[in-house]
Amino acid sequence: MGYSLLHIAEWILFLCVAISTGYLLLFAFLGCFRKSVEEDEEDTEAEKQHRMAIVIQTHAAPTDWDRLLEMYHRQTYPPELFKILIATSIPTEELSPALSRQAILIPIEKDASAGRVVQSAFASLSEQAYDLFVFLDASAKISQDLLAQINTAYNQSPSVFQLHRMYTDRHTYPVLWNAVGEEIRRSISGRGHNTCGFSASLEESGFVLEGDWLEENRDELPEDLTCQQLELYLAADRQYIQFQDHIQLKYKEEIRPSAFYRRQRRAFRTQYKSLLNALGRLPEGICSLNADLTDRCIQWAILPPVWLVHLLIFMALLTTWLQWTLALKWWGLLVLLLFALALATPDYLVDKPFNKAMKRTPFYIPGWFLSLFSKPSA
Repeated sequence: MGYSLLHIAEWILFLCVAISTGYLLLFAFLGCFRKSVEEDEEDTEAEKQHRMAIVIQTHAAPTDWDRLLEMYHRQTYPPELFKILIATSIPTEELSPALSRQAILIPIEKDASAGRVVQSAFASLSEQAYDLFVFLDASAKISQDLLAQINTAYNQSPSVFQLHRMYTDRHTYPVLWNAVGEEIRRSISGRGHNTCGFSASLEESGFVLEGDWLEENRDELPEDLTCQQLELYLAADRQYIQFQDHIQLKYKEEIRPSAFYRRQRRAFRTQYKSLLNALGRLPEGICSLNADLTDRCIQWAILPPVWLVHLLIFMALLTTWLQWTLALKWWGLLVLLLFALALATPDYLVDKPFNKAMKRTPFYIPGWFLSLFSKPSA
């Protein structure tokens, strides 16, 4: 009797993991067929130019504020068509007086949510109409034609945008693993979803919202709104989120192994908090035939790839030790998952440092696993 119950439990677990693996494999495969948007040079000169509000969020003072602002003032986009806002938790007296003459300062708390930043930015410009609100962070390195690219993309396909965040300096293993994990997630929840008509996912920064939508819905958005909850509001209102993989934001940062583990733990817990919030809207999504709203609930119920790999390795080894015939399906599922992750990994990341990092992965698996159960840092 006890063996039968364990056997049934093992099959139920296998079914759940198989569904998660199939979901990732499907969208990783679809992501391979999405083509980047090509700009039409003939239409670029005659296209409509939109007014933009550039919201830069930072909690640590950049070493050179002038260089940060100069990066935005060098834009090829007409300067009279965009305004810079800086949302920061740094006390005003610690900021340069010249800063307030070049940008609108928005005081926020250090742990301010996405909803707080969105509402504060919109309230600061309540007397002026802006077509697009672009949310970035201070560490992003941008090209001189970033705003022009956003304007062109919006003219071609008006919607909510998520821009492509890229880590350019991958000299340490934690930074490399973080970059690979982020790109895999974007391939699946960005390119793969857009290929079959679903909305992409939003990230903590690098997204673009329409001013008209914000004006209509600002009173409904709570101040403690997270990016995942913002996705739910957008999905419920049938607002399409497009992943603009050709509009790139470059990042260079140091990530220690301990910080990498904290990010993985935070992402894992955030995902399942989002799932609990989304489950209440699942009946609404099904009854209204809202594919994006329904997909959010399914997507957040799927185990993150890094934890899925750990679980499959553990079950494959355990069943091999207990009864090797049970292990065949687990090893087969592990191969399928690794194939899906390989499909979702972009070619530019596969180099010599990548190969070295993959060889060291088994030594970091215990740390990843233990980080899930460690207490959150203050």
